[in-house]
Amino acid sequence: MRRRIELPTPNLLGAYEQFAKETGKKEIRLGEFLSWLRDNTNYRGSTKMKVIKEPITIVSFQSEIYPEIFSYDARDREAVEWLDKNPIAFKIVTKTRSKAFGRKSCVYIGWAQNNNSVPAIIEKLRTLKGESEGTRFSPPGTIFQYRAQFTLKHYKDKGFTGGLFQQWGKEYPRDCLTLDYTPALLNEVIAEFERWISNSYATKKITINGKVVKEFKGG
Repeated sequence: MRRRIELPTPNLLGAYEQFAKETGKKEIRLGEFLSWLRDNTNYRGSTKMKVIKEPITIVSFQSEIYPEIFSYDARDREAVEWLDKNPIAFKIVTKTRSKAFGRKSCVYIGWAQNNNSVPAIIEKLRTLKGESEGTRFSPPGTIFQYRAQFTLKHYKDKGFTGGLFQQWGKEYPRDCLTLDYTPALLNEVIAEFERWISNSYATKKITINGKVVKEFKGG
């Protein structure tokens, strides 16, 4: 939603024109102008010159569902509109239930992590939107789009949680990624992770937060 706020603001053009007329100078130096302005102000603080006031328009972009989320920056408009279409996203980015996209997630830029100020929330919404649409850093069809869409779709499901999925070779940990999952869909998420990990190593097992959830024969 767009809001327009009309505010009066003084216009110093008349002051500049009067200063130039009185001094006959074509080039105006700030110091000289301020000194002249001080000399032409009476003890009550009102200027002797004519002050012209003009209205300006300030446009803000405000969520219909979460009115506390608003911005004056036009670059935030899409994120705010997207929030109204995906209201569950507010809880995802401000709470810690989601490990992939929750408040403390490392998927967000540093200043926005664990930060629930309005600018930080909008920044996190922009990230989640971009990941779910495949328009942020990775193209559509990747595991990064999958995990964002999974979180948006299943956040309210029973047992929803998340963790660090880790691929292990014979001796060392290899690829890893934080993913959300539910008990009912855990095998699906493991399968997506398995398709993403590198095949350069012989995978021995997959763990979530250090707990083995799948082992491979001959790994």
